[in-house]
Amino acid sequence: MEKKVWIKDNEELRIEIDQLATSLERSLDTNKQLETNLQEALSSQERDSVTHWESQIAEIIEWVHGEKEARSYLHALSKKMAEELESVKQTGVTRRPSIGTWQNRRLYKQNKQQLLEAQAELQNQVTAKQDLQEEMDRLQALLQSSERKLRDSEALNKDVLEELHKAQNEKEALQKDAEMFRERSKLKDDSVGSPGSAMSFRTFLTSSGQEVSGAAAKTVATSEESLSTTSESPPPTSGQVVASKKLVLSPKKTMGKSHHFQVKTFAKPSKCNHCSSIMVGLVRQGMCCDVCHFSCHIHCADKVPSICPVSPDKMGRMSGIDPKKGVGTACEGWVKIPKPGGVKKGWVRQYAVVCDFKLFLYDPASQQEKEKCMNINIARIVDMRDDLFGVSSVERSDVIHANQKQIPSIFKVVTGTFQSAGAQTQLLVLTESGADQRKWISVLKELRKLYCQLELPDTSVFAAKEVYDAAQLEQVRLTNCAAIVDNDRVLIGTEERLFAVELSDDTVIEIEKDKKVYQVDCLPDEQLVIALSGRQKHIRLYPFSTLEGHQQESFKVSDTRSKFNWEKGASAV
Repeated sequence: MEKKVWIKDNEELRIEIDQLATSLERSLDTNKQLETNLQEALSSQERDSVTHWESQIAEIIEWVHGEKEARSYLHALSKKMAEELESVKQTGVTRRPSIGTWQNRRLYKQNKQQLLEAQAELQNQVTAKQDLQEEMDRLQALLQSSERKLRDSEALNKDVLEELHKAQNEKEALQKDAEMFRERSKLKDDSVGSPGSAMSFRTFLTSSGQEVSGAAAKTVATSEESLSTTSESPPPTSGQVVASKKLVLSPKKTMGKSHHFQVKTFAKPSKCNHCSSIMVGLVRQGMCCDVCHFSCHIHCADKVPSICPVSPDKMGRMSGIDPKKGVGTACEGWVKIPKPGGVKKGWVRQYAVVCDFKLFLYDPASQQEKEKCMNINIARIVDMRDDLFGVSSVERSDVIHANQKQIPSIFKVVTGTFQSAGAQTQLLVLTESGADQRKWISVLKELRKLYCQLELPDTSVFAAKEVYDAAQLEQVRLTNCAAIVDNDRVLIGTEERLFAVELSDDTVIEIEKDKKVYQVDCLPDEQLVIALSGRQKHIRLYPFSTLEGHQQESFKVSDTRSKFNWEKGASAV
């Protein structure tokens, strides 16, 4: 039975081979006819259609080659099957190798198809997972933005509640002072010897409404304004209050207290309650009263009202500029400036204060934006008295890495530099909104205009002068820090060495080598040079004799490993 099947398959293959041969002959005839047509087309100069014919001919030739390959494959297959058939006839053994071979091929094709389908499904799942991850990132960013706005709103509400609480406390304090003042006035009225000699202070306030208004009477009753008789009335005797058109009460007779000022170190930037200027410094910035907590500059302590506590109307300006001296705080608020890498690296939050024709920038004391506490250290100062000072809005070309929505809220401040005459540097500032940007620009321009009109005297103590540049002194290019020893010598700390430079004869003396110097200074009283250097960042001391070229070993201060900064006192490190 199997032999018949093989014979039948062989006959079918021969019939198929004959059909393929017939098709091949037809194709060859067609090819010849097409070549004839091509020659006729070329002879008639129909070159526009030659390319089309050539492509058709190439396709036909390729098809013919495919037919030839298929014919040869079928011929080889039929030959192999015939050989296998003959071997079966000779051996008479029932073998089914070909059936197994066809089944294996079919299984291989099915497995390959399933593998392709699994790969396609896996790719679809990966794509869907990526889309889902992008959507989650977008939602996470939106959530963080909402949380940030919520924190800002909570901080604003907290500030408003604190201000309201403070106002209520001040109101209660004023009411208590007013009641105390009325009680003292009543006691004085009761102690008058003759009933017709004077009238009570309460009766005076109620009866002399034409001379003193109600608001003025309230101010006199609740503040430290003194009452005394005018030059037309005789001075009052002890224990009496004389009725007159204008009365001023002496502070010593009413309150009987004066301020107890003590020099204080403020932990955060504070303003003077008298002139509203920032009390600059790290320690002992100003004075503070131990009783009423009135804080001011040391030089402003003699100018404040001597009565303790000071009423709000006599406390001074909490903000604003003195138009005659230019002293005071004009504007303040939270802004952002670019990170050291530029705008493309992002923005860093800082607190800006415009005070005494200077722009002070403070870092926040905490990385949490909801805390509005500033660091006592000043991060940057921009002097508005600079001849090259200028402020303006920015264009797209000025901040190419900024967000398009942020450009209306950015302005730039331009100042001069010490590198060379006429050189300028600019500071980009990002505000909360476009209205804040216009407010800052207006304030800075008006202050600059006011400074030019006042023509204040120049109080500069030092004037910067260029001594060396990178071309004249190669060490300048790698300088990390520097310090002035005296009029003729300076210290320069570089990436690898510590140098002393004689300005008089341009001599460079090497003090220390193979150590990176992070900070350097000198102690003239102790005749020592102090430096923070080395891979482990130790503090080292050098004698002054090394500045003259003498080779001496440095002294490494113990327990100073991995220090980042140091400060020197009057006579010790």
